[in-house]
Amino acid sequence: MMKKMYLVFFLIFAVFLSISANAFIKSGYVLSNPGNVKYKISSTIMQYSSTLVTSTATWADKCAKIGVSNVSSDENIYFYGDLGVANGTYATCHHTSSSYKVITFYSSFVNLSSVRKNETIVHEVGHALGLNHTQTANDTISVMRAVGFNDKDYPLSDDIAGIADIYK
Repeated sequence: MMKKMYLVFFLIFAVFLSISANAFIKSGYVLSNPGNVKYKISSTIMQYSSTLVTSTATWADKCAKIGVSNVSSDENIYFYGDLGVANGTYATCHHTSSSYKVITFYSSFVNLSSVRKNETIVHEVGHALGLNHTQTANDTISVMRAVGFNDKDYPLSDDIAGIADIYK
């Protein structure tokens, strides 16, 4: 009887670990060359260029398969500012093709704290790399949460696991 209880406990524990180990959600959008992700910063968002460069680089710092560089042409990610638009969101990532993403920032982005600006950029680049919003239960281990902030301006453990799974 005791052996059966241990076996049941072990099976429940193993199922729990397998669920929590794969909490990230993939969007289905994958870049063909993740080791050489090129981004360009539009003049419409140039006042945040230092923040964009630093925040985007955190993906390469945390994920071995990701490499990023700021370029003047042939980019995969285009950072654009539509800072006059008040639509209730900070930014969006549009997948215009499998190899080209546009990340647009809106007026509410301007009033964010420095850490939250960085987190927003990291979040949107996560979408460009192929991550979707995470499950609510994992909000504390991911910057890919659907609402709110962690006040962490870098990819967290669930984000890193997601990128590692996408770019095996």
